[in-house]
Amino acid sequence: MKTALQRQRHVMLAAIATAVAAAGCAPKELPPPPVKSVSAESLVARVDTCPGDGLWRPCVLAERVKRMGFDAKVLETDTTRVPFLSPPGLHYQIGKAGLLIAFYFADSVSAKKSWVALDTVRLVPFTDTVMPWPSKPLAIRSGNLVAAFFGTSATQIERIGLALRAGVPSPTR
Repeated sequence: MKTALQRQRHVMLAAIATAVAAAGCAPKELPPPPVKSVSAESLVARVDTCPGDGLWRPCVLAERVKRMGFDAKVLETDTTRVPFLSPPGLHYQIGKAGLLIAFYFADSVSAKKSWVALDTVRLVPFTDTVMPWPSKPLAIRSGNLVAAFFGTSATQIERIGLALRAGVPSPTR
């Protein structure tokens, strides 16, 4: 029996495959995504060992979400690629069934350049008619981070939005 998160992930991958096929560059068959589940702490360094350069990184995001009362568990790495966002998306399970896909850009300038070309309600290019996401995401941009969040409750959506929009990580001296 599939969990809600697995069903949501399969729907999202099917939607992405449809978008790629509509663009005329779909592969013959998409390989199944690697399924691995690791804790955020085992994948990334703790916040106090993160580079203090003021950029969003997996270790900073996990800590910020944790401060809002949710676990941020890394599900898969380098699994979501969309043609309109250059970095690969990193999947996090938020709480029991929320899904966050974070795209970490090298700097805020490149993130903003991608962001301004998007319809920020649907998180797709303005001319795109195919929705690559399983549902309407909460679209978030903060510094070098662009994220799509699919929450399970209004409270969860609000708290994650507040956590990630509260400002970029503070640089350490």
